[in-house]
Amino acid sequence: MGTTETKFFDLPESELPFRLHRGGELAEVRLSYETYGTLNDAGDNAILVFHALTGSQHASGWTESVPGVDKWNDECQRGWWSLFVGPGLAIDTDRFFVIAVNYLGGCYGSTGPSSIDPATGTPYGSRFPEVRTIDVVNAQMSLLDHLGVDRLHATIGASVGGLLALVLATQYPDRVKNVIPISAGLETTPLQFLHNFEQTVAILDDPDFRGGDYYDGPHPDRGLSLARMIGHKTFVSLEAMADRVRRGVVAAEDHPEGYE
Repeated sequence: MGTTETKFFDLPESELPFRLHRGGELAEVRLSYETYGTLNDAGDNAILVFHALTGSQHASGWTESVPGVDKWNDECQRGWWSLFVGPGLAIDTDRFFVIAVNYLGGCYGSTGPSSIDPATGTPYGSRFPEVRTIDVVNAQMSLLDHLGVDRLHATIGASVGGLLALVLATQYPDRVKNVIPISAGLETTPLQFLHNFEQTVAILDDPDFRGGDYYDGPHPDRGLSLARMIGHKTFVSLEAMADRVRRGVVAAEDHPEGYE
């Protein structure tokens, strides 16, 4: 897959305000997305790919930059599933029309806490309403309508993406033929709840978080880094962890006292 480009979709006025599951609403909703391959005349070869928690709409190829996204770094430019999505690959773009969308509430071009609240002219921050998995799926159904996809050939996702694939299957069974959840189940384990809680506390306790209203000052980078370290242990197998962990990978001046 070569160079790709992020596109944007604004929910039509007929679907606004967009009402969320927990009671909040948004006056405007924009979704950033990418597509690969071509939708056939029957409109039945589309695959919707859900990304993991910290992923983006950029599933394959090379996207140099995304308008309005200032944290699109080197790691973001190469698609996170480039080894799976493309011509002749597992998700074959010579056969399928592949759609990948940044979630509602995401930070890669879709409406989220960093977006400008039209009512105030400032970032939503702590005022952004709570988003649930069904809200993410509902917003993407509107995009499918816009693209002319009545029924997906398949939906696939890993981790949180797998949970979203299951939500789509249960809430919109007539709109998808095949469902492929990866590393996801119908419910979360108590241990995972604890891991999630630890990550949340790490961010909330960073003084720079300021309740979510930090866009005019330092960002809570330290809290986010700690949350990522906590979460990363749950992302890979023990075998992969053993392969990745090496003594000496942390510079001597950076590691905590007593860490050898």
